Amino acid sequence: MTAASATTERVLLTGFEPFVPGLDVNPSWEIVRPLDGAVLPRGERRPAAIRVRSVRLPVAYGIAAAKLAEAVASFEPHGILCFGMGRGSSVKIERRYRFAGRDGERLEPGEPPAREALLPVEAILRALESRGFAACASDDAGLYVCEHTGFTATGLARRLGLRFAGLVHVPPPDLLPIEGQAAIPLAILSALYPPCAAEPRLRDDDLPDVRDLARSLDGGGDGLG
Repeated sequence: MTAASATTERVLLTGFEPFVPGLDVNPSWEIVRPLDGAVLPRGERRPAAIRVRSVRLPVAYGIAAAKLAEAVASFEPHGILCFGMGRGSSVKIERRYRFAGRDGERLEPGEPPAREALLPVEAILRALESRGFAACASDDAGLYVCEHTGFTATGLARRLGLRFAGLVHVPPPDLLPIEGQAAIPLAILSALYPPCAAEPRLRDDDLPDVRDLARSLDGGGDGLG
């Protein structure tokens, strides 16, 4: 076994606390919460194991950025995937994050006022669509706390040399129930960690049982706090 095949990739997933009046859950957190501490094992088609940490962020400028930076410092991930609840029934891969001068935001000298996602967008869209999700790319992340975290994540990734970073908006639960969104993070990971060129994509049996993950949304874990 080579040194490269024995490595473990660390991936940080983030979601948000509930923030909509009358809605006591946020799907962006509920779909990543069951993956906290999970390890996707190495295999013939995937030379590195993938260790996941999931962190819930507050819906607050500055505080969200600080908690994200703290999680990156403690976990030292190879990549960051931020999730937020958007509008509409499609999963949206956000490609652009604008500087808005919020608490915790800063531009490097000479940096343009927007950052591009560090994501293989087309591969992610194909992975999502192959699993039955409506998905699209977006250049307007909303200028809210979600875009704030995308801006922060890509800035951290560039400074630290991480492999990928970006923001994904998932549908609200009235348009796509949370249990129907459980496979979204795994589908994206299959695009970020593709198998060797001889294989079209990760097989479903390479991934944790999504049915078990969906069932775990109804119990266990640390809840919503």
